[in-house]
Amino acid sequence: MKITLNSISEIKQYSVKKVLEVIEEKSQMAKKKYEEWIKKYLMRDYYWPLPIKSDLKRLEKQMRRKYKSLIRKIPPEWFYDLIECGLPTYYFILSVKLQFSKHDLEKNLELKLDHSSFDTEIILYAHEILSDPSTRSLYNQFLQLSTLYFKTFEPTKLKKLEATHLRYVRKEQEYMLFSYLVREHLGWHIMELIGFPDFYTLAGFRKKIKREKILENYVSYSTKSNNDELLKVICEILLTPQLHKEYRLMRSFKKKYLKTNVKRIIKKRRKIWKKWGFTIEDIIKNFLYGSDLTENLQKWAEYYFENIDWQEFLPPNRSNFYTLLGLFPNTAANDHKRFRKHLFEQYKSSKRTPEVNLAYSTLKDPASKKIYDWLLFNDVYRKVYFILTLEEEELDHLLHYQPKKCELPFYFQNALPNKPLLTSLIYDIFS
Repeated sequence: MKITLNSISEIKQYSVKKVLEVIEEKSQMAKKKYEEWIKKYLMRDYYWPLPIKSDLKRLEKQMRRKYKSLIRKIPPEWFYDLIECGLPTYYFILSVKLQFSKHDLEKNLELKLDHSSFDTEIILYAHEILSDPSTRSLYNQFLQLSTLYFKTFEPTKLKKLEATHLRYVRKEQEYMLFSYLVREHLGWHIMELIGFPDFYTLAGFRKKIKREKILENYVSYSTKSNNDELLKVICEILLTPQLHKEYRLMRSFKKKYLKTNVKRIIKKRRKIWKKWGFTIEDIIKNFLYGSDLTENLQKWAEYYFENIDWQEFLPPNRSNFYTLLGLFPNTAANDHKRFRKHLFEQYKSSKRTPEVNLAYSTLKDPASKKIYDWLLFNDVYRKVYFILTLEEEELDHLLHYQPKKCELPFYFQNALPNKPLLTSLIYDIFS
């Protein structure tokens, strides 16, 4: 059958239509997740007691006899937090509704301790009050009673208090939304921290590029070789409306809340980001689609600093235990007995230096061999850990004194660096 020009254009239209269908499906799935999170954690403060006339008449009748004895039981910090400071209710602080399960409370406590605009002390105190049924019942009565106190305030004071309360609520909502975005797209967040340019720059686009132009590029990248795989993946993210929206939200929150010193460090990292030596496969697998990046980084640190004597035989050094003994890593990969036989033959003919002895003792044990292999073939986590734990002075040294052709010195001292934990590097960077 002879293919005419019309049929070729029809084939192109069909492929574009198919691409858009797949992208729309992805977008709907991401949107569903996003909306579920918003519904669960971006709630407004339903129980903050504003003076409502109908409620006040009913409350005055109910509590005329009770509220004097009730006040004596109420801790003074409740009055201070709610009525003096305009702090949201403890229900809002832990993102739970009036009727909640113990599982939800514990889960939300863990989440809030990881990332929240409120101090840890306030979060723990809110959990202490709401986890005990008797104190929770008293707190609910206090919330009802506090509407009577609001009635006595002057309009200007009440307006000021309400504005303070709204600031607390909005800031926490933004923090919780950012927490969701970091959990969903941790790789994007770490790419920004270690100095990668934004997706538009990486793909060679203008920041105000139209969707039709991105789609055109995506179709052309799809028909070319694997060298354009990174650009293809970035186009896929930018074409998916929900993912594109989430990426822009992440960047806007960083501009608003990122600490000044962190912004300064990121600018310096960006000047030498090409020297970090990340491959296209690393970027796609671990950053653009990596869901367990934090776990792997912590795993790498744990393995590395428990076996610091292996440092000379791990990247960036070219020699490793296999080359030292004249073996290949895939020698009898699935058969440990055969591997041990080859290992012993090589060891028998080698000169018994301390390095050879260390290589032999490491590789003959299946557990230590597994750990060594993981460190050897997951070098990307070493680079990320190095960059994230690099002090500003060390970064300045790399910028000004490191020769252009020389590789960056990705090494550590013989002990765990006295730096903040990786989790704090990821989350505690916001003012």
